[in-house]
Amino acid sequence: MTEENREFIRLPFDSVLDIQIAGKTSWAEGTCSNMSAGGVLVTTSLPIAIDTRVTVQLKKEPHKFKAQGQVIRLVESDDGFLVAIKYSEDTH
Repeated sequence: MTEENREFIRLPFDSVLDIQIAGKTSWAEGTCSNMSAGGVLVTTSLPIAIDTRVTVQLKKEPHKFKAQGQVIRLVESDDGFLVAIKYSEDTH
């Protein structure tokens, strides 16, 4: 799907975001670069495999939320890994 055909509009959003892999108790930290109603793009030091179920959490006021999702894309970058997460249907 191209940028023009996206289901949801992406908005730039620069903030720290916590990520928890399903079944784990610890949280990892990432930096959110953009968000939409359908998902989020995060830069992290962890290579989280495609199809991994995760919980993302933003605790910075006033933009506080928590959502479940699934990793749909992983790309290595100069800053670590770009992890694209699609929110689960029940998150909407």
